[in-house]
Amino acid sequence: MINKNYAAFIWHAALLAVTATFIEINTVLPAMIIRVGGNELHIGIMSAIMIGISLIAQLSFAGYLHGRRRKKPFLILGINLRILALIGMALTVMDIGRFSLAVGLGLIYIELLLFTFSGAFAGLAYIDIL
Repeated sequence: MINKNYAAFIWHAALLAVTATFIEINTVLPAMIIRVGGNELHIGIMSAIMIGISLIAQLSFAGYLHGRRRKKPFLILGINLRILALIGMALTVMDIGRFSLAVGLGLIYIELLLFTFSGAFAGLAYIDIL
């Protein structure tokens, strides 16, 4: 059992490192927004989603998770939703050049919102489990 958990932990840590690099506010995402035709305002909206919405989501979900006996299902749900958001972002990155400005930015913002909300949800469950 320990080896299985350790292998899962290493796998998750490796993917989290790649994700942290990709989702960094100053690297790939601003370049993707510029490539679709966005400007500084659109990058600012992206930053607000990544920073501000994350804090608001944590405040919102904390009361919901606080009274729950079992936190692990919520952690797994948050992680799985985050994976879906990353897959969506990867597909968007691969075809970002063929989208119009409105569609490209809309996809990026929706995927970031899902990523941010699910990350806040999983993060709260993880901290509560610890």
